[in-house]
Amino acid sequence: MNGKESIISEKLLLVEGRDEKSFFTALFGFLKIDNVDIKDVGGCLKFSSYYQTVSALPGFSDVKKIGFVRDAEINPAKSAFDSICNTIKKITPNVSLPQHPGIVVNGKVSCGIFIMPDNKSAGMLEDLCIESVRNSQLFENADNYIKVAKLLLNAEEQKSYNIHKAKVQAFLAGKSNIPRNLGEAASKKVWDFSNPVFSDVISFVKQLFKEE
Repeated sequence: MNGKESIISEKLLLVEGRDEKSFFTALFGFLKIDNVDIKDVGGCLKFSSYYQTVSALPGFSDVKKIGFVRDAEINPAKSAFDSICNTIKKITPNVSLPQHPGIVVNGKVSCGIFIMPDNKSAGMLEDLCIESVRNSQLFENADNYIKVAKLLLNAEEQKSYNIHKAKVQAFLAGKSNIPRNLGEAASKKVWDFSNPVFSDVISFVKQLFKEE
């Protein structure tokens, strides 16, 4: 984060990485939600240090709505949710905390926390996007390819193999415009936001950011 950065809106969303920033930029365009300042924190383990820094930026004191989105990773969503709650409580105790992921609590500063993919399960944004295309023939073939490819890895390689990202990449390789990553795919409208699998995250951002 450079020294000239500031908060440029009363609506702030902190997301895990560049893909997530591109994804939510596209989603907000689809929903016609304007003026949300989306910040990429640089990884799931950097929310605490980034939030400490961002809370001192010019414009932060004017924030009225703040959201946090991160992946559950290998644990159920509660672990990631509790981690972010502890960060908020430590750095900005004036911000009201939601009792559960996926809901918004209103207060002087409204706050919501969404844990991908579904506020319950282990996993990540990739799983949500995969679910939206699971019934397509292209995904069926991509999935079969990844299953075979994984079997060709040795035991040590399989431990670090990110099958979620691999499935997304294999699926995107079959698109005519070949998006480089999940975020670019969102900007190119590969993911159909009208698909019901996105209803929970859409409900979340509408609650938090949609103007009445």
